[in-house]
Amino acid sequence: MAILCLLVVLASPEPFRPDDFGNEMYRYDVFSDIVTLKEDEINDTIDFGFVPKNGFIGDFVWNDSDRSGIQDEGENGIFGVKIWLRDASATRSVLISNTSNETGYYIFEDLPYGSYVVSAEDGFPLEFPNSISDWGPSPVGMGDPQNDSNNHNGTIVILDKDNRINLTIDFGYIPYT
Repeated sequence: MAILCLLVVLASPEPFRPDDFGNEMYRYDVFSDIVTLKEDEINDTIDFGFVPKNGFIGDFVWNDSDRSGIQDEGENGIFGVKIWLRDASATRSVLISNTSNETGYYIFEDLPYGSYVVSAEDGFPLEFPNSISDWGPSPVGMGDPQNDSNNHNGTIVILDKDNRINLTIDFGYIPYT
């Protein structure tokens, strides 16, 4: 009689990638209990479940030059604005951050389904040719999710199998005067 001891180790197909805070968000190791089988014995009770990592949240950070809270044609993107992705639980822990690119776009990729809060800096110094240096959030828009500014303090986004991509979370900025 032979005894087989099996230890199953599974890992994400993606390589380890730490986020900005050193958390291991993109790596998970899964271990089963030790299973001992006798000769000709079958045990098909060891199961593993994984949450798909295929959600996306993002969009645009822009200069709301007319202070309307709505992206209008000709309003340019803003580079270097810090955007935070937080857990939507009561703790609202920061999971990861990103920065808007040179054209004003940002994205959070490969997110597991769940509830998130997306927020942006309330104000930040910028160097524009017109010497405006202090900026703050534009008004929150009230109608079109594609073009309205979201709440800089946090917008809840739920990713699930029916809504796995949300590229409507925008942040407009206006100069303080």
